[in-house]
This record gives sequence, structure tokens and C-alpha cells, in this order.
Amino acid sequence: MHQKNETLFWTKIASILDLPQQPLVHSMVPMPAGEARRSLRVFLEGNNVNCTEETFKSKDALLDSFGTLAKIYGPRFIEKSPHHLRNWSNIELILANRERCRDEVDINIVGLVRNPYGVIYSAWSRWKFDPIAFEAEWYESYHNLLRLKGQLGEQLTLFRYEDLTKNNRLIDKYVGTIGAFEQSTSDVFIHNHSVSKYQQDKKFGHQLSKKTMELAQQIGYSIDELTNTKHWTWPGRRTYHKFKHYTKDEIRTLLKNRNK
Repeated sequence: MHQKNETLFWTKIASILDLPQQPLVHSMVPMPAGEARRSLRVFLEGNNVNCTEETFKSKDALLDSFGTLAKIYGPRFIEKSPHHLRNWSNIELILANRERCRDEVDINIVGLVRNPYGVIYSAWSRWKFDPIAFEAEWYESYHNLLRLKGQLGEQLTLFRYEDLTKNNRLIDKYVGTIGAFEQSTSDVFIHNHSVSKYQQDKKFGHQLSKKTMELAQQIGYSIDELTNTKHWTWPGRRTYHKFKHYTKDEIRTLLKNRNK
């Protein structure tokens, strides 16, 4: 799933260029090339970037469109789409763009990380998405993030969402370093309502795998933060909702194929 204010910019370019992408859980990603091309064109033209058919035939031209956006809406321009972490091809595009426009645009990359239980429970409580599938997606995304951190070192800044809810001045410290905003962000309130929500739902009995816990510990989460109470009804509840979503998806696929 995604919200309308997430551009999916790099995953759309990956689709246009026919780069390898694994599907996200219950998501439009990866988009078919034609749909990605139409969507990106609407986005670019709606934001004052001139496009031609040649724009969508060239990797360099597509990368340059991001630089054009940054120049138009500078001096500070922010792009945020968490979906890009799932597929390394998306990250490679970001790195290529960073190199291509480094003489004209300073690009800072921030990784906002979150406890896997927080991510998994959010999808479960809102849409009843399968926690096992969502955990696998969390693992691949954060594995890619640490791989990227290994390449960029101090040029990639990591923040834990849980830390930001406790101390807004962490944001001030970062934006002060890069000159992102003129005013202080210390009066910005980041709520902590969802930090430990999964622990309040006693019937949410999902247990993280060993490899997910080990990866989360590398990011800075403790064993206590990665522990959840088991519940005897959990296997049945998870199976029921998994089947329910599976049936819905199968019906959508059948209808979609029928209408082609």
C-alpha cells in the first residue's frame, strides 16, 4: 500500500527501464512499464518539468528529470518513498542520480528505521496483511538499507523512529548540519502512540524469525524491544485473514484478466 504523497519515483523509473523488481505485499509495485510511464509523465508535467517521448527512452534523461525538480523547487527538495528500499535496482538508480548531478545538487540520504514489530503490526491492524509476508519484506528492505550504509558510511544518516518520538532535537541536529531548514524543528510534535501498540494487543501473537531479530539488533534494537507475547488463538487468526486476502486477490486477478 502507499499514500498519494509518496511519489514511487524510482520504482516507476525502474519499471520503465525494465529493471528487476520483486513485488511488494499488496502493492501496485512494480507497476507495468506503460502505467509507470503515464504516471511519471503526469507527475513531471504537473510539476513544471517538460517531457518528450525521448525522455522515457533514456536512463540519463530520466535521472535528469529529478535534478530538474530539485532545481525548480530548491533550495530544499525532499523525496520520500519507503518502497525504494525493497528492490536494489531502485537504490542503484538513486546512487546513479546522486553521482550524475553531484556538481549541481547536494543529495543527502536519510534512512528512517522502525522496529519490525511496529511495521508489521501497523499493516496487520489496518489491513490484516499477513505478518509473515510483511516481515519478509521488512527484512529485505532493511538488509538493503544496511548494505547501502556499508557503501556510503557517514554519507547516509540513520534515525530510529522510536528515538525521534522521544527527542525531536535529533532532527534539529541533523538539519542544522546540512542546512535543510532555517527554523528550528523542536516545536514539531512526533507522536509515540504507535511505538509499542503491538504489545497492547494481547491477541497479536506474531513471533519474529531469528534472522529478522539479528538484523534488527544490528540497527540498534534490543532483545526486549523484539519480544512479543504468544497467544493460542494467533495461528488461527492469521490463517483466516491470510485466506481472506488471498481470495480477494484471486477474484481481482480473475476480473482484471477477464476485462483485458
